[in-house]
Amino acid sequence: MRFTEYMDNPTHPAFLAHPHTVGMAEGDPLPGPCLVFFDDCEEPSCDCDDVLLTLRQVSPDGSFIEGGLHLSEWVLSASGELHDPEQLSNEERALVAELIATLPTGLLAIFGEMAVKQKQQQANLATARIPLRDIHDGVLHSWMHHASGIGSIFQGGSAIAGSLIHSGKSWVFDVLYCVNPRCDCREFHVEAAEERRIDHDQDQDQDQDQDQDQDQVGLVRHYFVRGTFDDLELEVVHRQQGSDADAVAVVQAWLDQDEGHRADLERQYDELREVAERSLAEAKNRQPVSQRHEVGRNDACPCGSGKKYKRCCGRGQ
Repeated sequence: MRFTEYMDNPTHPAFLAHPHTVGMAEGDPLPGPCLVFFDDCEEPSCDCDDVLLTLRQVSPDGSFIEGGLHLSEWVLSASGELHDPEQLSNEERALVAELIATLPTGLLAIFGEMAVKQKQQQANLATARIPLRDIHDGVLHSWMHHASGIGSIFQGGSAIAGSLIHSGKSWVFDVLYCVNPRCDCREFHVEAAEERRIDHDQDQDQDQDQDQDQDQVGLVRHYFVRGTFDDLELEVVHRQQGSDADAVAVVQAWLDQDEGHRADLERQYDELREVAERSLAEAKNRQPVSQRHEVGRNDACPCGSGKKYKRCCGRGQ
């Protein structure tokens, strides 16, 4: 049995038809080419890093073969052992074991770590709150800043939405979104910066330079590029150095890294809107009942936005 990772041949018909596959397994004892999928436990309260490994037979054009091999089993990502081997026949256990042995070293463990990280991100979002003034004014917020728990690299933390080597330069990215639930702009704003190692003074001790080298990295040449989910065109909002064409090329290259990239951004857009809706609802519920019902339409909104009630929480009433 041999295994081909998705990234090694992304234009393969089966990979184009199923961009979320991990790769393809072929050869004995398989009846034919089979796509390999990894899924994680989606129970928020569970801290396991188990991986649901699925093997599914496909035709040359990438379509699933009805009645073909379709096998799924939970695997311990750290060890590669089956979670419940008794659920499978001897033949199926041997097949899964051989597949796991064929996978690149550490691939299961990496996915398991990613699954745990994604659960933590969702837990962070569940407790995140957005200031009411930011919501009403449509201030841009970073999904990664709220979800990471350590803050975006562009806002004093170290979390990034992605990275890319482009034209020999190392780039890091974050994405910001309007968080006003009443706004339907459907826009995303990509912040990009070249990550460049800072040179130490020649007079510094060389050993000290080596110890600090990993930490002495600066962000230069910032780009801020806007796009929408309904239009593939990108627009440069701000840039430091370079040209508009440079800015668009870097951001476009990052977006094109993964076919499902824009879908992920749209999901983040929706999730931040949910955080904003929850923040608004909680603020409204904290107001005294008498205050909520007696406020005049032209009075200042009690939520603290600075707007008139009729143009804020009283809109549509």
